Amino acid sequence: MSTGSDQFAAGIPILPKVEVQPGDAINITTTRVTRLVLRSPNTPIINILGTVYYSTSNLEIWSDDPRYNLRDNSIPGVAGSYKPASVDVSLKTTILIVYLRQDPSVSSIAFQLIGDLHGRVVVNASPCYAGLPNPVALSTKHAGIPWGYAGDIQWSLIHPKTKERIPLNQTRVEIYGLSSYLPPFFKNPGTPVKFLRYIALPEPKTDYRSWVATTCMTDFWFRYDTFNGKPRFASSPTGVGYKFNYWLSTIFTRLTVNCYDQAGIVQLAYSLQVGNPQNTWAYMAPYGFINKTQLVGEGQSNNPFYRQQLAIRCIDGYDPRRTQFGNHAFIISGGLVMDSTCGPHTGNETPPAYVSAAIDNSRPSGTSANIRMYQGITTLVGGSSAANAAPPSTFPDPIMDAVDRAMEKGLVPHPPPVRFSNAHLAALGPLLVDGFSFRQKYQSTDIGDFGSETRYIFRLDDATYTLSASICADHQAAISAIRQHLATYQMPLDDLFTRPAPGTQKGQINLEGENVIVWVRGDTFLVLDVDSTNPDIKSVAKRVDDFIDQSAVENPALALAPVLSSLPEPTAPVDLGSEFTISPLVDDVGVMQTVVEHGHVLLLSNDQLTKTFKFLALTPGEEAIFFYFAHPQSLRTVSGMVNVTVQGSV
Repeated sequence: MSTGSDQFAAGIPILPKVEVQPGDAINITTTRVTRLVLRSPNTPIINILGTVYYSTSNLEIWSDDPRYNLRDNSIPGVAGSYKPASVDVSLKTTILIVYLRQDPSVSSIAFQLIGDLHGRVVVNASPCYAGLPNPVALSTKHAGIPWGYAGDIQWSLIHPKTKERIPLNQTRVEIYGLSSYLPPFFKNPGTPVKFLRYIALPEPKTDYRSWVATTCMTDFWFRYDTFNGKPRFASSPTGVGYKFNYWLSTIFTRLTVNCYDQAGIVQLAYSLQVGNPQNTWAYMAPYGFINKTQLVGEGQSNNPFYRQQLAIRCIDGYDPRRTQFGNHAFIISGGLVMDSTCGPHTGNETPPAYVSAAIDNSRPSGTSANIRMYQGITTLVGGSSAANAAPPSTFPDPIMDAVDRAMEKGLVPHPPPVRFSNAHLAALGPLLVDGFSFRQKYQSTDIGDFGSETRYIFRLDDATYTLSASICADHQAAISAIRQHLATYQMPLDDLFTRPAPGTQKGQINLEGENVIVWVRGDTFLVLDVDSTNPDIKSVAKRVDDFIDQSAVENPALALAPVLSSLPEPTAPVDLGSEFTISPLVDDVGVMQTVVEHGHVLLLSNDQLTKTFKFLALTPGEEAIFFYFAHPQSLRTVSGMVNVTVQGSV
């Protein structure tokens, strides 16, 4: 077999023009590609339907079985596959095993096989034999830089004498080159293919730091929250939890974000190349007034909290209306800064140089000595602001002091008794649509050991309303959730929140900002915000609070919840490399999710209809699998755990 490694290392050659000699042509053959197998895939990829196809050795990525349609055209312009796969990004060539159906009429001819994709040779001419597995070399785009192929490989046979090209069939493939040392949350349950299609597929070239910082700032249409710097996806100023599915579902919708959200997505995109380096999350407090710069989604500004008043987006340096970042998060790797909130800063500045370029040093400000490093994002499990977040004790003291003051301000005098939500949360969206002429654009629910969080997005004229309703384990958990949430604003809390007017307060804890309202009622934590100044936010919050309150019950045992009768576990150890299923006996369930603790098994599919989870035994060891179930109306959760032993040797 000829790998053509020198050719591939130099780049992918343009497909040459083929000239066929008159009288020598073979016009037709029944030879065709019947299977494609990828050798040594390095990490699971979650397809667009949420399913994983994976093997630790050889993985079939295409077959001509008519029962299966692998063409995933769900994203315009991307010819994807329902069986995406990845290999180690450091490889110069990747081995594909091609199976051919034999044609007796030409079986004596020593053909070579060639494959091209989008007009470029991706499999150079290689000897091939019908009926046998044919290892061929698939060229990479840039060894060491994340890359991707998606589309239909056109296979052809090359006649050894005439060099005639005889077209065969096409095969749909989607293959990526990624680090083999990805963070644990990308290795199990896998890396979403939708993310790869936007980060790795568009040929990042050689300056990957610059590609990531620029792409994450400009390509997904998020825009900075100029009212208060509220996060949307990150659960902590130091990273930790990230609502990644929420991010994937809302790209190109012009939602607001803050710097923790932007630092988080930069870290995730950068990990596709570098894996899981330690302590790349930079948190700087105090920060200061920013120099005039591009603010994500907002254009040039030196006044980040200008509240959409364009006249003061850029103002005189000493104008009393000028605002500053109380703190800021970005990524430092290899001693160089990537910032996709401002700039962007594309990985070519040291921290002192970055601070000098980004911050107006004519005003009191922080210095590079104020930067503290953290691990950053450690889990992509969705959920409320308190889910999987760093404990408040790890946050800088000034943040927690401000949170304490805000919590004191938010205590409702003579609060109502603590009760427990039993509201039909699926009906909340239609209620607000009818009551306020909203257009509902989005709704999703995540569940886990924190309980459940349901997010709603509505549009009214040019305003976007976002509502988050978290059903927590109890009242104390809801209080912890609001404390965690308050720690994530970039605008100083003392300037942002006020105590609601007497007679308008909701629940036991309630704070209001110009365009955001947060409150705790019993075991429910709620956040409502709008991206423009709109007095109706208070009317909307009251309607939501009344809806939650009118169905509340005195005892959580009276609330609607799933009934988990049994959670059977395998009766014997499972063999390494084998697939197995777990089918809980559970009723009254609307959402199911699972988390594995150690990564010895991999979730392949979660069938909500049959209530069946399919797993692959990845590595030997003892595994704990946690299952979470939410009621379709109340979204109250129950959970269970099974232990599985994977036996065998690697």
